[in-house]
Amino acid sequence: MLVARELYHRTRLDSGLWTVDSGLWTLDSGLWTLDSGLWTLESGIWTLESELWTLGTLDSGLWILDSGFWILDSGLRTQDSGLRTQDSGLFVA
Repeated sequence: MLVARELYHRTRLDSGLWTVDSGLWTLDSGLWTLDSGLWTLESGIWTLESELWTLGTLDSGLWILDSGFWILDSGLRTQDSGLRTQDSGLFVA
C-alpha cells in the first residue's frame, strides 16, 4: 500500500494517501502511518499495519478492526483471546 516513498513534500496519491518529507503518511480518514508499518489515529491509538483492514467506530466509543481487534478510546486494545495492549505497545493478559 505504501509504494511511493520517493515523493516529496505533501503529495496526494490517487488512493487518498498523503506523504510528507519526514516519512509520515496519512489517509484522508485521519489515519496516520510511519514507514515502519506502525499506524496511529490522531487520538494516539496505534496498531500494526498487518492487523489493519477496515476501521469503524461505534457509538459506544469502541473501535473495531476486521481482524478481531477492538480498540477503546482510552488506548486499550483487546482481541477475542483477551489479550490487551496500551499505546506503549506493552501487552497484558
